[in-house]
Amino acid sequence: ASHFNVADEYKDLKGLLAGKNLIVVHFESLESFALDYTWQGQEITPNLNKLIKNSINFTNVREQIQEGVSSDAELMFNTGLYPTQKGSAFMSYGENEYFGLPKLLKNEGYETSAIHGDMAAFWNRDIVYPNIGIERYVDEELFEDKRYSGLGILDESLFKQSVKEIERSTKPYYSYVMTVTSHTPFTIEEEHRYLGIPWDNHDAGYLESIHYTDHYLGEFYKEL
Repeated sequence: ASHFNVADEYKDLKGLLAGKNLIVVHFESLESFALDYTWQGQEITPNLNKLIKNSINFTNVREQIQEGVSSDAELMFNTGLYPTQKGSAFMSYGENEYFGLPKLLKNEGYETSAIHGDMAAFWNRDIVYPNIGIERYVDEELFEDKRYSGLGILDESLFKQSVKEIERSTKPYYSYVMTVTSHTPFTIEEEHRYLGIPWDNHDAGYLESIHYTDHYLGEFYKEL
């Protein structure tokens, strides 16, 4: 938006991404150690590692979430606000109107959407999303492939659905894609454990879940 003041050292970046599509992938429960970790020579996150080589990678980020956990991260990313000191901002202040990135882009003529293989009302998202400028919320009810694992629909389905949603867009779009297979409880089924870690405990489940989501993020990237 043209009414923002830009510091002199960043003047050459102004307008660089005007009219470009923006896809945000909110990768649940991704700990930084997993990016460097290998199991028997297999990278846990081979696709993210490839992307990082040609990306800006912020390595000094500190966790700022409160009891709203995932929804607090959504709040911070989309509005630049910190969460509440107690409880969940999405639950306590869901009715507020927010000044946020999706709203700014919407005002510039963008389509704005969020895609998540979970219930629409979870963390009050169905109420909050319109208030931060997200017009369309593709929740689990709207997914074509409803195979479930752990907390929600498998991320293979999430990324395939995301491609379909993107193909429907007629204008530049902002798409907030939120994973769920990489979210706790990390009880991913045998057929989705691509690393083949033999022991069955929380650590193995975590690594397999992160690896699974990274695998389909890679497929999504290729598809794009």
